[in-house]
Amino acid sequence: DEIPQALEIFFEASEGENYWKSNYLINLLFDAKSQSEHKRRSFWLSIVFNIFSEDRLKECFFNLAYLGKCNQTLVQGIVATSQCMLNKKVDELTIGEIAYFALIVKAPSRFFANYEVARTKRNDLLKKVHSLGKISSKELDQALSERVPKP
Repeated sequence: DEIPQALEIFFEASEGENYWKSNYLINLLFDAKSQSEHKRRSFWLSIVFNIFSEDRLKECFFNLAYLGKCNQTLVQGIVATSQCMLNKKVDELTIGEIAYFALIVKAPSRFFANYEVARTKRNDLLKKVHSLGKISSKELDQALSERVPKP
């Protein structure tokens, strides 16, 4: 499935851009455990970036990222998580839900375990994206009034 542009906007605003490039892809592709392995695998990752487009790698990331448990099942990727948690396709997600998913990619267990932290961080991210001019005041107010999904 194609990743909505809004998800990329929120992900970049949450500083997930650097996360997926530097940590996630290395660990996903190479299971780096030590500093020397990490450096060696970073070299190979640079080759991967030269072979595949950044958009294609981002799409893989969003579809493979571990996002925690839903109904006692491990879920990977925004598509599977939105289906399991909300019974929605990715293109049916609200702005508030998109902000939440962009946020939990970096630390799913932290946000699943603490509803109040998840809500606060999601709201901070929404306000940041609004301050960047990516969503309107009306969209911000509507998204802030949404409940945060629970696994």
